[in-house]
Amino acid sequence: MSSTLRIKNFLLYKKLLNLTRRTQMKEQVLRKTLLLPESLWEEAEDFRFLARIKSDTEVVRTLMQAGLYLMKLREDPVYVKAEEEAVERLNNQG
Repeated sequence: MSSTLRIKNFLLYKKLLNLTRRTQMKEQVLRKTLLLPESLWEEAEDFRFLARIKSDTEVVRTLMQAGLYLMKLREDPVYVKAEEEAVERLNNQG
């Protein structure tokens, strides 16, 4: 899949998810540091420009949410297993 097509798909997912700053900031915000390969960051910057996203933080948040949404949508085995393990850990704590 070409980089342009992937970016267009992410733009579509952003619209579908209706990702807005107001809804995202209702939760407690945590500060994390990311180390990314330069090529991945360049793709994120391309997406940021095309999606007219104002900040690096917002583009990373949007891409993470889109990726998680896609994993849930296609019922990715990795996501399903991680979710099951998290539920099991919570059940074992109580």
